[in-house]
Amino acid sequence: MKFLSAMMLYIVLAMSSPAHAQFMTDHGQMARWLRQMPVTSPEVLALDNQSRRSVACLAMNVYYEARGSIQKEQIAVAHVTLNRTHNELYDTDVCNTVFQYAWSHGRRRPQFSWTTRAARSPREPEVWLQVQNLALQVYRGQLKDPTKGATFFHDAHLRPDWVQKPYQITFIGTSRFFRMRDNG
Repeated sequence: MKFLSAMMLYIVLAMSSPAHAQFMTDHGQMARWLRQMPVTSPEVLALDNQSRRSVACLAMNVYYEARGSIQKEQIAVAHVTLNRTHNELYDTDVCNTVFQYAWSHGRRRPQFSWTTRAARSPREPEVWLQVQNLALQVYRGQLKDPTKGATFFHDAHLRPDWVQKPYQITFIGTSRFFRMRDNG
């Protein structure tokens, strides 16, 4: 079942991208963001280096994708990020998945649009701290996935070109969450 879902996702991505499209990770941009968004949570600082880095990238994604959203939506965004690390098309490393992009139709297409902007420090340090702690709970598996395995989401007011291909699982806050169709 997981293989079929992964194949469907691959087909959708291949159809929306040139055959020569390659998924890559922007390590330079990742390093710039990690320098600008230092971990401030004592609980996250206590982790080993790899886990701390993963939680920091997960927290950055939640901060820039959903910081003004309800907590359930923030948890959902964190789970979408982690769900991608369990999908064959994405890297198993959280940071690599967040900063992954593909070339499609001659353009660089990031997985998360904020990753293409200039790195900057958090404008709301208290929110950044809260998001780090939330990301840590999701990373540790302490918060249930409200998306039921979604690997995509978008603002409900938008209509991305890929929206016809996956199907909606749930609507949380101001976002719709999707995954590929199961064939069975």
